[in-house]
Amino acid sequence: MKINLFFSLLTSILFLVSQHLTCQNDSALIFYNKNLEIFNQTNNKLGLAQTLNAISVLNLKGGDIIEALYNAEKSFSVSNQIGSPENIKNSANTLMKIYRLQNKPAKALEMYELYILIRDSLYKSKARESAKKQHFKYEWEKHEVQLKAEQDKKDAIWIKEKKKQQFIIWFVAAAIITVVMFFLFLYKRFRISREQKKIIEVQKKKVEIAFALLHEKNKQVVDSINYARRIQLALITSENYISKTLNKLMPKHD
Repeated sequence: MKINLFFSLLTSILFLVSQHLTCQNDSALIFYNKNLEIFNQTNNKLGLAQTLNAISVLNLKGGDIIEALYNAEKSFSVSNQIGSPENIKNSANTLMKIYRLQNKPAKALEMYELYILIRDSLYKSKARESAKKQHFKYEWEKHEVQLKAEQDKKDAIWIKEKKKQQFIIWFVAAAIITVVMFFLFLYKRFRISREQKKIIEVQKKKVEIAFALLHEKNKQVVDSINYARRIQLALITSENYISKTLNKLMPKHD
């Protein structure tokens, strides 16, 4: 496979060089003959067919019709052996020109018809190939458009899902923050209530202590008052007794 590719490349390069030298018949013939040696040694029949036809064309330009016919027929024969339509067409065109010069209209017409047939066939083949390539290109582009549309659809769905997920995340986050703030508020209220309850309890104890002290003092005052009243009553009783006793002791005046 690699060897065939190498020879095909070599044939193309040599053919291009020979085409460049065609304007110089002698140099071109020398070059073509060297090509023939190489192609014979490597059994490169495609290169042989191309080179033999090129030599035939140079023979025609030089007026050597016999040599031109010999090389053109060999090129035609090799081209048919390898089944190369392009080289069959080229060698048929060269033979047509030679047969015209030899005044052989029947053979010239035969080669001309073969030339036209293969030329049109190659044209149609190329047209079909081009159409096939265009079709493949269209199908590929269509496939690419479909893939892009599907990818765009997937991207749109992904973006939508992502936005939905983001909305859910933000909603849950907002709900969590709200609940946390609510619990913080309740905790703060609880602490305030607890502090207030402690203050109330302290105040209540102070009031109870103050009330107890006041009750004690009130009792002391009441006791003092009662004691003073008893003393007062005792004094009053003594004064009455003294007064009665004095009255008894004092002489009566008639």
